[in-house]
Amino acid sequence: MQKGCTMKVLTAYYPGNSFPAFSVTGRECRQQCEHCKGRFLKGMLPVTPDTLITQAYSLHAKGAEGFLLSGGCDEQGRINLMPFLKAIKKIKNETGLKINAHTGFLNKSEAAELIAAGIDCFCLDIVQDPEIIRNKLNLDSSPAKYAETLEVLQSAPKVVPHVCVGLQSPEGEENSLQLISQFNCSALVVLGLMYAEDPKIIGQKMPLFVSKAVKLKHPVIIGCMRPRRDSSLELECIAAGASAIVNPSSETLDSLTKSGWKIIQKNECCSLL
Repeated sequence: MQKGCTMKVLTAYYPGNSFPAFSVTGRECRQQCEHCKGRFLKGMLPVTPDTLITQAYSLHAKGAEGFLLSGGCDEQGRINLMPFLKAIKKIKNETGLKINAHTGFLNKSEAAELIAAGIDCFCLDIVQDPEIIRNKLNLDSSPAKYAETLEVLQSAPKVVPHVCVGLQSPEGEENSLQLISQFNCSALVVLGLMYAEDPKIIGQKMPLFVSKAVKLKHPVIIGCMRPRRDSSLELECIAAGASAIVNPSSETLDSLTKSGWKIIQKNECCSLL
């Protein structure tokens, strides 16, 4: 690199065994979104409040960083984390584990209790396309519901909205960015619709969306749910301004390293940026 040039830095996240994902509903999801149908729950470990504590102690003993607490949604787009409040408090009081919670919709009292329990980060999928909310997410709800949840989470340590490119209309994606711009968020995770009819279209849309998302001045992260094994897509998103990525391909890292980039590796969830 030329003298005086600022080194470019990419953070590569590898959650793996150091940051596993737990589902509070097992493989059950009542919402049954058209693009998922609960399939992503298969990669999560089912937990009850008691087994979550046991798992947390085991992770702590192994020197793990923390875990994602998620699950399937009910018909109202909510993940019921409230039965896990005591377990969360106990884990936070007795271990140094970080907890990232994927919540779905929350009301004011639920958000306050979860924040008080010690959750480190809250993630929420943002959709602002009314037709998609009704017909693809199967929710009798409106775009305003997402704003309400972001509002009640504003006192949380970290709030990291997620937007899935290709799920909604271009107008819905633009409105999602507009909504996020109105709130204090730590970062924005950009996902790509998996199992799309034409994955190449998602590959074309993601870098363009990233270039718009970085204008919000939040760090933009390329999340784990995206068309994989495509280093060109990863490199284009990074060139568009993404500062972090989950499980990048070796080809992507090799290319960046040869171009003088510094790669920082972290074994935790990307939302904890």
